[in-house]
Amino acid sequence: MAIIRYDQKNTGSNLVKKSSLSRIGDEVVSQRLKIDFSEKNLAAANTGYIIPVAPYAQVEAFSCQIITAEGGTATADFGIIGDDITTDANGLDDAVNLNATAGTITHGAKGTDAGLSVNFGASGGFITIDPDNALDTAVIEVTLTYHIGQAVDLLG
Repeated sequence: MAIIRYDQKNTGSNLVKKSSLSRIGDEVVSQRLKIDFSEKNLAAANTGYIIPVAPYAQVEAFSCQIITAEGGTATADFGIIGDDITTDANGLDDAVNLNATAGTITHGAKGTDAGLSVNFGASGGFITIDPDNALDTAVIEVTLTYHIGQAVDLLG
């Protein structure tokens, strides 16, 4: 198995939007990434690293929108990986149909998808895609929302 990076420039991906909202004690971050598998294919035996996650982040929401369908059987799992967490290959959304009609949006479900309650440690981590079939046509847009809490010593 090879690791294919989609989180860097010129790799078939395009950061559509990154925004953050700061509150006292934490920051809410939302990242949206468009991935074009016709520019950089992903074999079924490989794993794609798609969005880096900041240290001490807690994932709040995940979604995947189909921009262009794969054109054949194509499902994939979206998960999490990091040095201080348990890797969960389908922890954000399981068996997403990447051959669905353009405009289809899937969402991870809290309580069902364990990755939506994980607290990343000091090393942070990545959101991953693990395809069941080779991807060479699909275009998707994934959105990840997480918050970064800061420890506050109330005792001084």
